[in-house]
Amino acid sequence: MIDQLSYLSQYYAVLNRMKIISRTDTNGIITSVNRNFCKISGYSKAELVGFSHNKIRHPDTKDEVFKKMWQTITAGKIWQGEVKNATKKGKFYWTKSIIFPIFNDKKEIIEYMSFRENITSKKHLELKLEKEDQLRREILHSQSNMVILVHKRKGIIFMNDQCFTELPFKSRVDFMKEHQCICELFIEKDGFLKQSTPQRHWLEDFSEYPESIHKAIILNKEKIEQIYHVNINEFKDNKNLTIINLLNITEFENNKDELDTDQIKINSLELKVETALKVLDKELANNNSQTSLLNELKTILA
Repeated sequence: MIDQLSYLSQYYAVLNRMKIISRTDTNGIITSVNRNFCKISGYSKAELVGFSHNKIRHPDTKDEVFKKMWQTITAGKIWQGEVKNATKKGKFYWTKSIIFPIFNDKKEIIEYMSFRENITSKKHLELKLEKEDQLRREILHSQSNMVILVHKRKGIIFMNDQCFTELPFKSRVDFMKEHQCICELFIEKDGFLKQSTPQRHWLEDFSEYPESIHKAIILNKEKIEQIYHVNINEFKDNKNLTIINLLNITEFENNKDELDTDQIKINSLELKVETALKVLDKELANNNSQTSLLNELKTILA
């Protein structure tokens, strides 16, 4: 049967091959590093032993991180965190670190040991995704229409800047203090979208009448009714997300009646001109003496 010391020795040997390991005295001075530590940092054991971990500290890592870490381990507790480190050649790498104290029989701290995992690739991916997300947000914020991103379980998770230009709220958090859904702002009138009820969600109109033009009335900051064309889209790769676009068409709607009246006048005028042209054609056929003058008049009317 394997004894405990042999078991621990084998366990440590496996960790030594897999992890980046270092040991320090109670003052934080390095007393031992393994091969993985040297490989990733670019330093030899001789260049590391006798120095503190400040030798591999990256300037991006704030003082507060090391202050909190030191307070934790000197209190006899385990510290965990992600740390950006610098290599000998001036490059950087990220590690997920676990640092813990080692005690003697009197429960006094005699040294500290750390196990680290290289997570540089993971951090590069996170940074890439963060930049892509920031770009998407900048694009959405630049839109002249209101854009709202809704999660089926979490509710509204994003509102672009235009929302707070038009609506009486300072931020999404400010909006969420009073409302859970944009439909709660709808002024209910015939021909316009209605608020959700226990029996019917307002978005059901879009699935039931996909070809219809959906409009909603919402009060702006000045408490004036505004008319919006409302469009929704679901993400193909994430059915939990819905993006809502609200385009302010108030000016167009207010001018619509005037435009319709103008169109009626134009249609009436076109009919009169058409009638006049027919009359001129008859005159041209019956009055040769004034053909030149009548032809000129016909050209002008045409």
